[in-house]
Amino acid sequence: MGGQIVVVDDKVEEATPLLTALAKNGAPHLYYSGEVDLLPELPLTGVRFVFLDIELAGMAGQSDKNKASGLAGVLKKVISEENGPYVVVFWTTHIEVIEIVKAILNGKAIEPVAYITANKALCLSGNVDGVVAHLNEALKGIGAFELYVKWENTLNSSGKKFVSEFANNVSRGLNWSKNTADLFYWLYKAFVDKNELADKNERFRCACNLMNRSFVDSLHRATIKDMCLPDGFLFEGGGAALQDEIKAKLNNSLFLSLHDLNRPHTGYVYLSVDEGLKTMLLNQLFKDGDLPQNGSLCTIVVTPECDLAQNKTLMCNGKKVQQVIHGIIYKMEKASICEERSRFSKKGSDSRFIIAPIWYDNKVALIVTHFATLSFTAEDNLSQPPIFALRRDVIFDLQSKASNHVNRLGNFIIE
Repeated sequence: MGGQIVVVDDKVEEATPLLTALAKNGAPHLYYSGEVDLLPELPLTGVRFVFLDIELAGMAGQSDKNKASGLAGVLKKVISEENGPYVVVFWTTHIEVIEIVKAILNGKAIEPVAYITANKALCLSGNVDGVVAHLNEALKGIGAFELYVKWENTLNSSGKKFVSEFANNVSRGLNWSKNTADLFYWLYKAFVDKNELADKNERFRCACNLMNRSFVDSLHRATIKDMCLPDGFLFEGGGAALQDEIKAKLNNSLFLSLHDLNRPHTGYVYLSVDEGLKTMLLNQLFKDGDLPQNGSLCTIVVTPECDLAQNKTLMCNGKKVQQVIHGIIYKMEKASICEERSRFSKKGSDSRFIIAPIWYDNKVALIVTHFATLSFTAEDNLSQPPIFALRRDVIFDLQSKASNHVNRLGNFIIE
């Protein structure tokens, strides 16, 4: 069991054995009596388990429907819509109340992935191990939930280890704070080189950027070392294929992000208006008579990230310019990605870079770029907010293949 745990019980003396066991095991947890005025000011995120007493203060003698409504209300106050998957553990055997709670939360953003019942009497008698064993057995029925919990626990433990090792580079003592600040300053300078930034917050962000890269490697090593599947969990394919819509949304989660800077940055994708370029790309990329009707011209910033950080972007007529590649973004019109790809012209296939499927404007979409459009544009042409940003893996692959395309010799073997 891992992740943040919430215990809701109006009788703290009855919750104490569980709270004590959680504390002894170093499991992060929060306790609430269930009183509305004492619940969180804002719903929580990162909660993975909620132990919920079936009869909170004021519920004695109420109908099952009213109890269930009150319990659902407590969960709405405790769990944020952005919380992610979690499990509710009911201290009860009254299945009828649980079924009503299920019906109330069905389809809601805070709906749990599972509901489990536990014997509170075991906990009150001091047999917390028996309760935990029962819960672990019940969790095997929803093994996929543990995949998130295990990854999240590895993320947290890796972060703690990374901070500990990093902080140990500076000795304790009167000058610890000053020396630590100097350490972060060195990170900032290494990231931006000779590009001095006046904004102290921007300096700190640059230092953190360098730390992030090292932490990813630490997390990767911890994942290789520590991650293992739950007992009895089958990790095999062969089930129903994911729908294109789910694949597209998954790709967004993994490879796209929201723009968070006010200036152009590597990987930012902008919509553009240049009918001549758009027509040329449509005719070059797609087969005759099979052009997408809802395609839009897009521009992707491919300026090396280090050039932006170190202020090495080129200037033209006193204005900064960015290196870009153009392409077509369009929403799918056909039944599948395979069918959609069949629309592309085979000619010059090595000059294309395809990002698909992605979720854009509430539709499954594709981006098709052409390396021949690698060029420069003034930052003034990128003044509108980007529609999204490509994460590092995708933009690095695009940059690498564009570079290889520019430097290719070609193959003139006579066949």
